[in-house]
Amino acid sequence: MKFTEALKDSFIKITFHKKAILALILLSATLFIIWWSQAQDHLYNEIHGINTPTPSVNYLAGTIIYAITIYIAAIGRRAVKLI
Repeated sequence: MKFTEALKDSFIKITFHKKAILALILLSATLFIIWWSQAQDHLYNEIHGINTPTPSVNYLAGTIIYAITIYIAAIGRRAVKLI
C-alpha cells in the first residue's frame, strides 16, 4: 500500500469514527465557552473602567492549533501502521 493511499484511508477512518465526532462536539463546546468567557471579561473590564493596555491572550487560536496537531498526528500514526 502506498503512503498516499494509507493516508487517505486513515483520514476517512479517523474522521468518521464515533470518538472523533464526539471530540469535535467537545471541541466546539470548549471553543464556545472560551469565546463567551473572553466576551464576559471584556464586558466586566468595560463596566468597571479597567483599561488593559496589553491585548488578551487568544486561547481560541491555541486550542484550535492544539486540536489540529493531535488530529494530524493521529492520522499520520494510523497511516504509518497501515504501511
